[in-house]
Amino acid sequence: MKTQKIVPCLWFNNNIEEAVKLYTSLFKNSEIVGTTHYGEAAAKASGQTKGSVMTEVFKLEGQEFLALNGGPYFKHTQALSLLVACESEKEIDTLWENLSKDGKTFIELDQYPFAEKYGWCADPFGVSWQLILSNRKQKISPALLFTQEQAKKAEEAMKYYTSLFASSKIESIARDDKTGAILHARFNLLGQEFVALESPIEHDFTFSPAISFMVNCDTQDEIDELWTKLSADPEAEQCGWLKDKFGISWQIVPKFIEEVMLKNDPEQTNRLMAAVVKMKKLDLHALKQAVSHGLSKDYKNVIEKQIELMAPIERVWQALADYREFGKWFRVNLKGPFVPGKTARGNITYPGYEHYKWEAVVQKMDSENLFSFTWHPYAIDTKVDYTKEPPTLVEFKLKKAEYGTTLTLTESGFDQVPEYRREEAYRMNEGGWTEQMKNIKEYLNI
Repeated sequence: MKTQKIVPCLWFNNNIEEAVKLYTSLFKNSEIVGTTHYGEAAAKASGQTKGSVMTEVFKLEGQEFLALNGGPYFKHTQALSLLVACESEKEIDTLWENLSKDGKTFIELDQYPFAEKYGWCADPFGVSWQLILSNRKQKISPALLFTQEQAKKAEEAMKYYTSLFASSKIESIARDDKTGAILHARFNLLGQEFVALESPIEHDFTFSPAISFMVNCDTQDEIDELWTKLSADPEAEQCGWLKDKFGISWQIVPKFIEEVMLKNDPEQTNRLMAAVVKMKKLDLHALKQAVSHGLSKDYKNVIEKQIELMAPIERVWQALADYREFGKWFRVNLKGPFVPGKTARGNITYPGYEHYKWEAVVQKMDSENLFSFTWHPYAIDTKVDYTKEPPTLVEFKLKKAEYGTTLTLTESGFDQVPEYRREEAYRMNEGGWTEQMKNIKEYLNI
């Protein structure tokens, strides 16, 4: 299925199935493409019931829409509506009868100077619809009504949006002769038509996240660029959602998300959503890792290694506690001595890894007994701020043995590492500590 670049997303309060069923029954060339259900992670984050419908991708007149069962948090307003171009009186009458029933009427269906027949209503689910007897190339167009402090910014917004997307332009603008307000304007984004209007009249509503626009991105660079240019409200940033300077909500997401969701694999979807709910701007690489690296039966919360060293306990302690000696066998060039409560920093010296930084916070230095520090396991992606994650705890415990010293290494706390990279961090450090135990053994046995 070819992915539509910009998809209107409609928010519902636990009535998503009834709404989509109604819409797909009223329009031609319509179908429900796919349905997803809340897994544990998404249900916990949203307050929805696990197993209930989360999203439905559907088509009306061949155009793609996304329905999201999000709960009571956002309400639809007239500021964002769907404008339907009807070809006949029979069509407009039928749509009006079904959409306005048990809903609200804003402008009665009738003849007006600007249209042979036109009406504006809200359906029983709150979604706002404008119906007009007209012959347009695109059957259903999102309509943006700029009110309140945005009332005179429609043209600015259209110029801004058309500058962000290739092959986009303002098609037409009709203004009020007296006020100069835009009565009706059409603009095109990536081949998709949008409508803009302005109202200088006092209104008690403006744009709402109940209708947002989801942009399906091919690459992380595209996500980064759109996020930087569109996001204007840091408090609105969550799970790929943002709000622009005009108050309109967008979802900047990789196509990968829809691909995973439509597979209808509960395990993959749950891993995906567990990663998404922890993000603001979405990280495509991290999401792919989350989907492909589900926790295996080999995963444990703690790594433990134990070796017998043919060296006295005071010598083993020196190899651990002296930063210069530690650096030799661990293969890291540390910048200064270990001090409890302080951060130790350096550069990895292992061939092929010299560009990686090494950083840990020293916890305890109990002479000839315990040396410990916290760090962020397998923190190799320079684009990720690992300081926002809980660290793991590394402990070296020493005990006198008959012929030397027993050294026990543990690393714990992997259950606090974000799920999308938890198993990979565990797996890489499991292998890494095996090698490091060999390194210190060879170092002390020279």
